[in-house]
Amino acid sequence: MSDRSMPVSAAPDRSDKAISATSGKPKSRQEAASGAIRTLRVLLVGTIILPLLLGAVGGYVSYRASYQRAAAALAEAVAVAEENTTKILDTHVLVAARIDDLLVGKTDAELQAQEETLHERIAQQIADLPQVAAAWVVDADGHELTSARVFPVDRALDHSGREDFRALRDGSIQTFIRALRARSLGGGDFQPYFTVSQRRRAPDGSFRGIIVVAVSGPYFASFYNSLLGGSAHYAASVLHEDATTLARYPETAQPPSPAARPLAMAPAAGRSRDSAPGWWRLRATRWRHIAPTRRAASCRTRRSTGPIPRRR
Repeated sequence: MSDRSMPVSAAPDRSDKAISATSGKPKSRQEAASGAIRTLRVLLVGTIILPLLLGAVGGYVSYRASYQRAAAALAEAVAVAEENTTKILDTHVLVAARIDDLLVGKTDAELQAQEETLHERIAQQIADLPQVAAAWVVDADGHELTSARVFPVDRALDHSGREDFRALRDGSIQTFIRALRARSLGGGDFQPYFTVSQRRRAPDGSFRGIIVVAVSGPYFASFYNSLLGGSAHYAASVLHEDATTLARYPETAQPPSPAARPLAMAPAAGRSRDSAPGWWRLRATRWRHIAPTRRAASCRTRRSTGPIPRRR
């Protein structure tokens, strides 16, 4: 019996291939799942962050555009208010000068004797001037001589303690502006006014009394209402150089923040930005002095541009 050599084959078995292929599938599935999770995370973050970022950019652009429009509107409103207020003050000074023309060359006794005639002539002078609420003449002792609204006047009423009377009597100024609240002759309720008082001089230059012309606060309110369109976002004020409010719209409005210091120390014109107290708002203010040689008043307007984050 002879031995025969048997050939040995080393070919791989099909079962080995199957095992190898099966062992690789979990790994590729894990990689695919991991990639999908990363993609979902990126999409999730994008859907949250990207809209917030776009909203912030859009909000800032909108805010800047709104602020620029408000600044332009403020500049225009201040210019118109300055012109109007200057004209009103000039009108009142002119009215006082015309009243003084009626008194020239007459003694106080003669003025008292002609009170009714003077009352009618002064009333006629201011009849077509709605901004003029009243006008009256006070002698050197502080007692009324005649009035445009009242006849006869109360001669027992003493005006010598008034701020404008003392300033014109004891100082060298010729015109004085003063804020007050007084009872309306028409309705009887108290309303805001401010008066433009002018010094009366004798031929030798001595003090003979004052002429007072009252400016109507409601007239200013009506003008500013038409100027600002009745918007609740705007307010306007006419301020004395010592920061006293002479007139404002609306009546409940607070003076702009720069009014906290005397306007005599403020620049002739300017603007500022600050956070409105108690509100998450930005307040823009513009102002300009009027009649600087007379040191009469200053006009200011402001606009809240809308809710913004408060700066820290």
